[in-house]
Amino acid sequence: MNKQLLEDWVEPKKKRVSKRTQQVYAQLYSVLHSQITRELQDYQNTTAEENIKRIELERSINHKIRRFHEYAIKENKQFPVVMYKEVNQLEKSSKNGTFEHVFPMSIACKLLLDGIFTIDQVFTIPICYLSQESDQKLRDAGYTKTTPDKTHFWKRYTDCFDVDGEIFDLQGNPVDTTETIWDHFEKYTDFLAYCKQKG
Repeated sequence: MNKQLLEDWVEPKKKRVSKRTQQVYAQLYSVLHSQITRELQDYQNTTAEENIKRIELERSINHKIRRFHEYAIKENKQFPVVMYKEVNQLEKSSKNGTFEHVFPMSIACKLLLDGIFTIDQVFTIPICYLSQESDQKLRDAGYTKTTPDKTHFWKRYTDCFDVDGEIFDLQGNPVDTTETIWDHFEKYTDFLAYCKQKG
């Protein structure tokens, strides 16, 4: 039976999303949020002995968060998402920039697992389009997946290179390096409301 089914099977054509609409972002938000919610509950119900299960759940959650960042923030042309950009260094450089999490995702994911951050907060973790030169300075300082200050998240950058007059939000405003991670999350209220609409 399966042999004949295999012979007769024709791969269905996927309907491509030709235009990013609010409804598309709403669907993405809804499906990823619900999947992460289920996996978080599963994670909370694991025991210390279920180490492999915990690792795989964490990897899966991390992947879904990064998927949201890539699709709904990096590639978003419909909504002016608050993100940051190192303007001057990118203009001087002949190389492409790096889509870099100012607040390391490895830490953000663990804070989600421990109930300190919410799903909405990790969906809107601060991200900067950073020059490769500055990204290398972070690596040289040992800050690839760590930060010296989880509350004042810009310290990870200011410890390594000049931020004043270099990094701006996408509306052209210079960043305030004294703002906290909680201040940053407040900026995303409208964007999250946009994603939560049913369309």
